[in-house]
Amino acid sequence: MADRPLTLGPKAELQILERFAISLLQQQTLDDLLWGMARTLGELMLLEDCVIYLVVDGELQQRAAFGIKNPDAREILGPISIPIGHGVTGTVAATGRAEIVADTRADSRYIADQFDGCSELAVPVIYQGEVLAVLDAESREAGRFHEGHKKQFMSCANIAAPRIAFAIEEQQRRQVESALQEANERLEVRVRQRTKALMEAVARLEDEARERERLQAEALRAQKLESLGLLAGGLAHDFNNLLQGILTHLEQIRLEHPSSRATSEFVDAAQTACLRARDLTAQLQTFARGGAPVREVHDLATILRETVEFCVRGSNITVAFDIAADLSPVSVDSTQISQVIQNLAINAVEAMVGGGRLWVAASNSEALPGGSITVTVRDEGPGIPAEHRNKVFDPYFTTKTEGTGLGLASAYGIIHRHGGRLTAGSAAGGGAVITLVLPVTVEDASVSGTITEPALPAMHVLLMDDDELVRVGTSSLLRRLGMRVTLARDGREAIERFESRIDSDDPVELAILDLTVPGGLGGVDALRAIHALDPELPAIVCSGYSQAGVMADPARYGFTGVLPKPFQVADLARVLADVVRR
Repeated sequence: MADRPLTLGPKAELQILERFAISLLQQQTLDDLLWGMARTLGELMLLEDCVIYLVVDGELQQRAAFGIKNPDAREILGPISIPIGHGVTGTVAATGRAEIVADTRADSRYIADQFDGCSELAVPVIYQGEVLAVLDAESREAGRFHEGHKKQFMSCANIAAPRIAFAIEEQQRRQVESALQEANERLEVRVRQRTKALMEAVARLEDEARERERLQAEALRAQKLESLGLLAGGLAHDFNNLLQGILTHLEQIRLEHPSSRATSEFVDAAQTACLRARDLTAQLQTFARGGAPVREVHDLATILRETVEFCVRGSNITVAFDIAADLSPVSVDSTQISQVIQNLAINAVEAMVGGGRLWVAASNSEALPGGSITVTVRDEGPGIPAEHRNKVFDPYFTTKTEGTGLGLASAYGIIHRHGGRLTAGSAAGGGAVITLVLPVTVEDASVSGTITEPALPAMHVLLMDDDELVRVGTSSLLRRLGMRVTLARDGREAIERFESRIDSDDPVELAILDLTVPGGLGGVDALRAIHALDPELPAIVCSGYSQAGVMADPARYGFTGVLPKPFQVADLARVLADVVRR
């Protein structure tokens, strides 16, 4: 390669410096600047090899090259790093003074790489007293570089120094900005994640708060029902005893005057009034602490259809049923569930004054553990105002001028005792929606159906009841059914009467025991003593108050049958027949 003259005229030197300075202005980034400097120096000064070292973390790093070390665009062949103070370039970086090595073979500091030069020129790039970089040129020719080259290199280094300093500062600023942006992005991601987690936590807390409010409302409603339990149960018990006395004597009048049409009409009217009063006491009993359902396995679809169709009969309401064909059987007290459906249907009919349609749907669901049936009753009435939705199941709450406020409250109590749920709301298009959920039965039992009653054999019956009106009236009905009757006022007298006839020619064969005797021994304790004398004696528990555990599960207490008050002669005959059959 031809040598550049050692000494250039001022004009030539200025032209080289001008072209070099112009090339610096065309570059933006630090990498662009360094690569541009290496190329410009190499081309202007006809160099075989030109490398720019940048001071980074206490060492020199080859960052740009021209000639042998630069086979492709922006590629350094075998780049190396040199510690400050090592080699020729490291020494220049340490001292801040330019050096010319005429013969590298005679200088032990020389570090060979892919280009094995015989001479070397190294010039520091200094800005504000700090070495930023080293401009290094090598040649295969010994003695290639002289003071003229060194002077031009130093002039170029002085021109490049502030530009390199600015580029380094700009690169650091961008690195800081990039790191800050990445940190901000990570922070935003964390904020979004934390915000999402917080919102989910808030949603869970809101759900828990709503559930807690619902449970508190349930507890408050249960407390209200519980507080009315003693009063309602006592009233129902006493009222049913009165009704029982009236019904049994009405039965006696009918039996004594079977051919009197006028008497029959009056008796029918009186009995109808008694049965309507019995329905009212049935609602009162729902509030009692012992109002547990007497369960049997039933087909809920049949109860729904029969009860709803009866309630809308004679009205301008049409019914649309949507009942699943595979509806699971339920273990329920059919009388109580019919009462619930009746209350819901009557409320719907009364809400649609000008007529309308009543939708009744039932399907299997998973609303309760172990499976359930969900029933919805929807009408086309005005719906339930939002301010009333938390009150509709409260005892004595009503918006009707002639309402008692017991219908939905008793329905709520019944469903609660069946282990189910009852909720109220309004449909999107208007009208009220009542949702009823009942657990399905797990018993292996057939659905209750019609039973053909067998003829009753003559038996000796021990009848215990503290109410004389009931005791006398029921004994008359028993005798008309062919029974021999021994009467007792309370449990102690029943035990004495039973024990006195154990060894007689006519021992007691069946006992009908009143459950509750105020101030005396009741049916449960009396039967325990009687069974100590005769464990096989069948017994029927009779009460106007559905005490929990006895009327619902009589077998657990030793009873064979249940006879709720008030009852008619047909009810009495049916229960007796069932006991005899067992």
